[in-house]
Amino acid sequence: MGLFGSKKLNPDHNIKRLERKLAEDMEKNDPDYKFQTQKTYRGYGKRPDVYGQHKKIPYKRKIGEAKCVKELTSAHVKQAKGYKKHPGYAEGGTIGVAKDTKVSHKVRREAKDAGFKVKKLNVGRKKSFAEKYIFDD
Repeated sequence: MGLFGSKKLNPDHNIKRLERKLAEDMEKNDPDYKFQTQKTYRGYGKRPDVYGQHKKIPYKRKIGEAKCVKELTSAHVKQAKGYKKHPGYAEGGTIGVAKDTKVSHKVRREAKDAGFKVKKLNVGRKKSFAEKYIFDD
């Protein structure tokens, strides 16, 4: 933990790539929506990883939550559910996880019951040797 209790992001994490991939995937699946990453609900301090709003019907909204973790848990699903309520009023969305994240049937069922689908994206939890030292994003 860093100063004042905030966690420092491991430089080997691919969370930003996972967020971008999730936004691209959601936009491809729902072309009627306009998606953006890291939208903050003003005055509430909540910030879903991906926020989508219908282009013609503004009250139709979707949320995307990117999780670059070893195992998806009920707490992660609960966090995503929190973005659906006030002030987001989203109808559902997607929880995008890294390709090497474990997702139990129980957690997948909880996400489905909450209106979310769990999707594995082609991003690993940690950068490979080539990504670290040879290629620059």
